[in-house]
Amino acid sequence: MKNEKNKVTIFIDGNDQRCSASEAAEFVPGRLDGTGAFETMRLYKNTVLFWPGHWLRWRRGLRRLGLTMNFSERKIKTMIVAIIRKNHMTDGRLRLMRWRNKKQEHLAIVPGFNIPQAKDYRCGYRACFSAVRRPRHPYTHLKILQYHCFRLSLMEARDQGYDEGILLNNKKEVVESSRGNIFYYLKGELKTPAIKSGCINGITRQQVMALARDSGLKCDPVRADAEDFIRAEEVFITNAVMGLMPVVSIFEHPIGKGCPGPVLQSLRRAYREKIENYCLSLGDKII
Repeated sequence: MKNEKNKVTIFIDGNDQRCSASEAAEFVPGRLDGTGAFETMRLYKNTVLFWPGHWLRWRRGLRRLGLTMNFSERKIKTMIVAIIRKNHMTDGRLRLMRWRNKKQEHLAIVPGFNIPQAKDYRCGYRACFSAVRRPRHPYTHLKILQYHCFRLSLMEARDQGYDEGILLNNKKEVVESSRGNIFYYLKGELKTPAIKSGCINGITRQQVMALARDSGLKCDPVRADAEDFIRAEEVFITNAVMGLMPVVSIFEHPIGKGCPGPVLQSLRRAYREKIENYCLSLGDKII
């Protein structure tokens, strides 16, 4: 019974499958063989946040990769709701994946429960610049399964005692972190690496840029190098699961005062208000 309680239900190729957390972890970008696209979404208060943006990007990725779309948005939403209910979830994350391996196409929906805790936001992440480079290819703006550089960067950072790796491209420009987009604040302006540097145009990245501009804060995509982040007054990471996560140091160099800064705190409050309003707008709907 104890082992059964530790299992989760995933959806794979038309069937539900009970598996352990370690078995579910095999359905991770950077581990799966083949060509495919995925989306990782946050389930918050029994609501899948910002589904329309995830759906549009995932669908665009499948088309660019030449994968079939023999299912409707309504069908996918029905399957996601079923997985949420079978796992008795109200908060967590969900990964939607479509890939081709040896001429056979697969579809999976994988739930997860490991999300950042309050102490992570209070203390922030310690980051390092990674020796792993972010390669540039025609699909860098999409969420594709070829995520090896991000996985290697995170493993490298953790092996060195850090929480997060920061990846550069071959021009030594900062691109993103091992788990999300990255921002820095300096001299009254918020900046984030430009899409042309090779980063993904994250859903949360888009939300944060809009919130910053709405508040009157200048926010621009730029070509940035490592020194820009070292000199910054604040640095933070964004992705769909963690929202906005402060970076308090890079290597042993403190960012600002070495704690989450006021610009980040203000944006986090605005982002929290946005997701609360999003949940309210859906009423009793999950997605």
